Amino acid sequence: MPTVLEAATDLTAVFSNTVYFYPFAGEIQLQTEPLAQYKVQSSFFVANLLIVVATNGITASSTVNTRKNAANGNLSVSIGAGLTGTFEDITDFDSLAPGDAINYQFTVGATGTSITFAVTSCTLDNPSATEILMAVGVGVGAAATRYTPLNSSGTPASTEIYSTVRSAFSWAGLDIYLFNNQITAASTVASRKNGANGAQSVSIPGSTTGDFVDSTDVDLLNAGNQIDVLIMGGATGGQLNSSRIASQLSNTGSLFLLTIGTPSISSGSSPSYFASTGGGFGSSATEASVQLKVRKVNLTVRDYNVDVVSNTLNASSTYATRKNGSTGPIQVSVPQSTTGVFEDVGDIDAYLIGDLIDNQFTSAASSGAIKCAATLQAQQTPVPTHSLMGVG
Repeated sequence: MPTVLEAATDLTAVFSNTVYFYPFAGEIQLQTEPLAQYKVQSSFFVANLLIVVATNGITASSTVNTRKNAANGNLSVSIGAGLTGTFEDITDFDSLAPGDAINYQFTVGATGTSITFAVTSCTLDNPSATEILMAVGVGVGAAATRYTPLNSSGTPASTEIYSTVRSAFSWAGLDIYLFNNQITAASTVASRKNGANGAQSVSIPGSTTGDFVDSTDVDLLNAGNQIDVLIMGGATGGQLNSSRIASQLSNTGSLFLLTIGTPSISSGSSPSYFASTGGGFGSSATEASVQLKVRKVNLTVRDYNVDVVSNTLNASSTYATRKNGSTGPIQVSVPQSTTGVFEDVGDIDAYLIGDLIDNQFTSAASSGAIKCAATLQAQQTPVPTHSLMGVG
């Protein structure tokens, strides 16, 4: 059965003696569980929970576990006082049926200062290689139109910010949870394909909060399609805020997307930043904070595309895949002060079980900033098996 790597990144510290709930495919610190829950629209087998702890000033143990329908799931890791690094549950699993509500729970130890859960990841098994994608912490004002990638965090863009697919996919299950809505007229969230509204959409009545889902419509995607999500605020009122905008992307050929959030990087003392592979937002000058360990399946990766929506850097920049602390063959160069979509569609790399993967941004710019979204296509490859042959 196809396996997908789910991952999310957030380099914001959380505090002692507090329980936080995180959406399944995007990290945003929430203290009310319904805001983090997502009702899956397919069946999944969830395993291989992995947590990367970047900093830890907590003087008691902390726990991370999966949640299913507001109860603890079977997957959990315990993080000892002051410990950092990678923590895994490679034994347990959760089975999900359509309609099950999932999220993570982070129970921070009672004493000390703070801890940074930099990467949260699991594997998903599903016959259609379905992955869950989430844009978290998205807001929009009245009469405003904004766009967000499928996996991202924070302020959406005023221009389209695409992920480009290089194979056929089915995209469905558009689902937004609003916890604040001061807009008094109807608002709309819709899928976007090649600069036009797609098949999926939800209409949100004025001043109404809660979960809004399009459980019927499907966007059929072909190689070269550029996709993102539209959030259009109603004509009157104030602001609406969502904890997450979720959807599901499926492919019958064991393909899935590794998305690299929406890093907004400014020039400064460090010419190099690292971003996690798999989703969410997080860029760091310390590579170990964002490295994702490949588990269960080997992967072939290709078709790296970077959509730059703003760029005032006064020098060119480079985006490259990284594996085990070394730069891989897949790279994209972006000229100074230039926007648009930049791709490497020729180079290929192999990610094997146990490899540590991430992405690197490098620029010699002395001024300016750049904002982008990046996507890498991954395909599961067979794990070699060995047999013993008797000798006569």
